[in-house]
Amino acid sequence: MLENLEERLLLHELTVDVPSGKRSFFIYKGDMSQAKATVFFVIAHGLSLDESGELYEAFDNKFSLSTSKEKKLLSLSSGGWIGIIDQKQQNKTFLILHTNKKEGTRYSLDLLEEYIKGCFLALTLLEYKGFELKDVCLPVIGRKGIETEHHLVAINMMIQYATNWLRDTSCCEKLSYFLYVQQDNDVWMNSLEKALKGTNVAPDFDEIIRNLRKKIVSEINNISVKNDFYASTLNGIKQELEKREDSSRNVAVLCRSLIIEINKDICRIAGVPVSSFRKNIIEIKRNKVVEEWMVNHFIILYEYNEGGRGNIPLYGPKTLEKDDIAIMYFTLLRVIKFLNKMLPKRMNVE
Repeated sequence: MLENLEERLLLHELTVDVPSGKRSFFIYKGDMSQAKATVFFVIAHGLSLDESGELYEAFDNKFSLSTSKEKKLLSLSSGGWIGIIDQKQQNKTFLILHTNKKEGTRYSLDLLEEYIKGCFLALTLLEYKGFELKDVCLPVIGRKGIETEHHLVAINMMIQYATNWLRDTSCCEKLSYFLYVQQDNDVWMNSLEKALKGTNVAPDFDEIIRNLRKKIVSEINNISVKNDFYASTLNGIKQELEKREDSSRNVAVLCRSLIIEINKDICRIAGVPVSSFRKNIIEIKRNKVVEEWMVNHFIILYEYNEGGRGNIPLYGPKTLEKDDIAIMYFTLLRVIKFLNKMLPKRMNVE
């Protein structure tokens, strides 16, 4: 039974307070495939399923993943991707993180963060699509891929992303991480104890925002723009981000203008009639011009300006808070990278 399994394997439990009550975050030691969850994250290494690694093989043996229909959910900038297998008859959904790297390959903390961030972005997309996410299980990501001295940073990173997502989700009641290989449990457990001993699991949003501002400015500096509107708008964003004081409201206003123009240009490139922002979004989705997850970034960036327009909501925060600003900057960084790739295509239709 799952209850007995959890009593035996439970290493730590965190409770996350949310307006609607409490959410649970567990860390277990043992076989994740034995848990009776509704959503599982599975890592598949290598360039083919023949070399996918022990975790994928364990789930494949039990749930026949390799013979199930898998759809691509989102791409990662590192070349990896996340797919989804929805086994409705068993009431289970599997998210497969394809690293496209051999099991045991060493990788940086930046790459580890991309994998972890990608996992929670995938969960957010599933929630948006209406999937049942009451009970989610993930493996400890990077247990073989990073150096031993980075285990503490990795554990902290996983805890922060997990607790953040639990605060934001409206449907997940329980999220669990699993340590599943006996030989490296001690190393990870030592790091886990250090991470949880008197640690505030809330992330340092001030530091996150500072780093994102720097990354966005750097990305803007690397773009060669001939179009006057893009050059002026990006320069305006850059100037706001280089200010010492918080300028997120001004950035939100500029982001709305930027995303409206990008939205129009995508329609022009695809030969789709240009209309209002929301009608353009519908046409872009209908014609599959851009990946749907990228379109979601456009919508998010467009809507953030509402926080700077003085619109008073009935419920929820009335201004952008630090976690909102961090998400806006994450989204802006991704959109600017997209714009950099789109600009050459735009020149061909002018």
